[in-house]
Amino acid sequence: MGGDTDIWVKATGGNDFQSALYFLIGAIPTDCTIYEATLQLYQTDAKITTVEVRRITTTWSEYGITWNNSPSVDSTIWATFDGNVAVPAYRSIRVDALVESWILGTNTNHGFWLIATSGSGSVPFNSRDAAANPPLLSVKWAP
Repeated sequence: MGGDTDIWVKATGGNDFQSALYFLIGAIPTDCTIYEATLQLYQTDAKITTVEVRRITTTWSEYGITWNNSPSVDSTIWATFDGNVAVPAYRSIRVDALVESWILGTNTNHGFWLIATSGSGSVPFNSRDAAANPPLLSVKWAP
């Protein structure tokens, strides 16, 4: 939700948490070569949880999104990572194919959807509204 300093994922206990992230990528030319795309999330607590990165397929609003009106999400799993790591620290998740599909126009960039699919506990990451260490998308490309 807009304005919160954390984004969360959780898959147990009946109160699931899923999170949406969006990055502007319009400055990257559509005829370039993508060498690497890395989603960086600053994780502040460790839990034994598997997290999937999926593609959001419909529009949504940072301040309007709720559980009841969450956007549609592709069933394709573009990346996975384990939430049980040394923290606090940035997590680097390779999302090359997904970002390339946005750049080439194969898919429309509506953002990333984070969903915990197994494990226990809530995994928090800093949001862009945190005092430091916001989510980052690093893309290495050449014309």
